[in-house]
Amino acid sequence: MKKYISLLALAILMCGPAAAQKLSHFGQYHLMPHTLNPAFTGIEDYLDLKAGFRFSTLPASLDETQVPNNYFLAANHSIHAPEKGNPAANALRISDPSSLIPAIQESTKPRPRHGVGLTFARREVGIYENTLALASYAYHQPLFGNWVGALGISSGWTQERIRPGDFIVIDGSDPIFMGLSTNGGTFNTLDLNAGLTLYNPNVYVGYAMNQIASGAISGSAADQGSVISYITHTIQGGVQFSPNNTGDYQLQLSGVANINPDLGLTYVAAGKVQYQELITLGLGYRSEQAITGYLGLVLGARLTAGYSYDYILNGSIREYTTGAHEIILGYRLLNKFLKPTNFW
Repeated sequence: MKKYISLLALAILMCGPAAAQKLSHFGQYHLMPHTLNPAFTGIEDYLDLKAGFRFSTLPASLDETQVPNNYFLAANHSIHAPEKGNPAANALRISDPSSLIPAIQESTKPRPRHGVGLTFARREVGIYENTLALASYAYHQPLFGNWVGALGISSGWTQERIRPGDFIVIDGSDPIFMGLSTNGGTFNTLDLNAGLTLYNPNVYVGYAMNQIASGAISGSAADQGSVISYITHTIQGGVQFSPNNTGDYQLQLSGVANINPDLGLTYVAAGKVQYQELITLGLGYRSEQAITGYLGLVLGARLTAGYSYDYILNGSIREYTTGAHEIILGYRLLNKFLKPTNFW
């Protein structure tokens, strides 16, 4: 039995074309800021590995083959010289080196560093597939006090593809279908992105221009030698503080805003509270009129887990999806002194 499908409906399920380039459609975007702004690459003091999966829930009127599946793998690493003021770098041999760990963890003296990152992401919705491979680099330079400035660049390859199958497209003039079908079902592009950020241990703000240059390397646009002029402006910001004197609780407020020609202004705002760096609870709001709930766990010295659920409020969007589950696992390597994460 043939299945009828609308690619414009799939685009709605995927949160629009802007999301195809980066991971802004993930509810837990705050766990991987370097995927939205390359200047955040290497901001942590260790090798940070993350893997995530996101899938939507559909109303009964839609076929289960149209369920969007999104998953990614990301690695983010900082390269720097040992900190001169670090007690581990200056201490004599002692019988219990672990006694130095609390002092090292509390050390906030910034130092120059390089950051490198790799990201792979894939999205599947019905007969539509989108694959992204992204490499990023950043340089972090101490400025004044405990403030640091960073500049970053990234370049990525994106492939959009219609999978051959037993489907009938409802509207043959659908622009997504027409664009891909005229290119043999596959379209490949390369793009260049740049960003900057200013941060200290409790505050960060960043700005990025994504797709400063974007060129088709296969398909009709490539045959014509055209370059797509399509810049997405991204602004990130966050602040964290302890609302009590004990420091057992940390409160973090954060947000991301995107501006691009297709969707105009879209944004996400979130508030989270963390207890003793072990468990995190939070609530967020998307400008697409969705509410997101967050749960984060620290499972030992190196492993972290995060779960979120998007509940769709917009009635027209709920015709295509009622919500989305998301799971992200993280693992910290080369973190000898168990320094905590800056982004939770």
